[in-house]
Order: sequence, then structure tokens, then C-alpha cells
Amino acid sequence: MLIRRVQTGEAGGDDHRPDQGPDVAQVLEDHVARRYPLFAEVADLTVDTTSARTEQVVAEVVGALAG
Repeated sequence: MLIRRVQTGEAGGDDHRPDQGPDVAQVLEDHVARRYPLFAEVADLTVDTTSARTEQVVAEVVGALAG
């Protein structure tokens, strides 16, 4: 969905976003690969949402915030 939004301009702000070229998926994968370690380094909490249901993620976040 994100790839489609970037390709079609639905992501908004097209006037300031650079052209991603023909392989938007690769550009986004590169961004994730470069940014994830930085985000993980400064995160107070990380939650694996790969196979979790929304309710499970919410419960984990609320539990962590409650201390």
C-alpha cells in the first residue's frame, strides 16, 4: 500500500518529495535498512508486530508505559 501511495502521490506533499524513480520498493527498503538501526538505538520500547494482533500490541505498549 505504501508503495502505491508513493507512486501515485497519495502520500501527500509531492511538491517537496524527490522522485523515487522506477523502483519505489527498493528505495523504501533502502530507507528502512538505513533508518531502522537508528530508530532502534534511541527507542525506549520496541514491539514486534510481525504476527501480533492489534490488541496484543496495544496491551504490550500500555503495559510498558504503566511500568
